[in-house]
Amino acid sequence: MKRSQTSLLEIHNAMSRHFDVRRMTRGRHEWIEGDLKIRDDLGKQDPTDYARIYIKVPYDEKSNRTITTRMLSHFSGTLYEMRLHNLDLSATLTVIRGLQDLGDVGFVSTGPTGGGRNGGAIMGERVFIWPEGRDAQLTKASELHQGYREIQESIMANEKPEPETPPYKLCGGIPSGELCPRCKYNILKGGKQYCDKYHKCIAPE
Repeated sequence: MKRSQTSLLEIHNAMSRHFDVRRMTRGRHEWIEGDLKIRDDLGKQDPTDYARIYIKVPYDEKSNRTITTRMLSHFSGTLYEMRLHNLDLSATLTVIRGLQDLGDVGFVSTGPTGGGRNGGAIMGERVFIWPEGRDAQLTKASELHQGYREIQESIMANEKPEPETPPYKLCGGIPSGELCPRCKYNILKGGKQYCDKYHKCIAPE
């Protein structure tokens, strides 16, 4: 959002309707973050993950005025940058509508530029997009949300499954009719089944 149209306090107050916002400071870093409130009209894209907003505090508005902060205040820029994480489409649009009451809402698109070593996408440069009008801004938010959701689904589809615990770790040295037949330490010794891991005969069922 354009700093000429709103203030950090106004954004903080507007987002407190949807998030439990708090201002954080760590060294020379300062930001506003908040977890999504539990409400029927606010949902997560992935129910197992947290949903959050992150707002970067410009250098010239930081409360911790160190020498470095004062030097970098000249490069604070003209925008307030916010990032939404794991909101579903309905919650995303609700947040965008709240920001629209404060001023123009722009978006950052970071598109893939090629394939990575393991088949993943290499992200390109950030591109700022300023749709004209409230409806156009909501449409762009929907398009970007769909794109990010497809990327996340692609990443999840390519994740390797958790390796199966080998039978010899599950049995603990106690012969099992279910585990022993598929264990690599199950061998024949003297014409009998023998556990080469725990050095004992495996009694027939």
